[in-house]
Amino acid sequence: MLGQNRIHELLNVTLLIKHMALLGCKLSSLMIIINHATDLK
Repeated sequence: MLGQNRIHELLNVTLLIKHMALLGCKLSSLMIIINHATDLK
């Protein structure tokens, strides 16, 4: 039972890291778009 909980925790952390990475990618691409938009003005 303890081993299963540990695996579950690891999965949760992995998912969290994946979400954070995806969010970071979206944010950085958004910043690039904003920078380009302000450069065009």
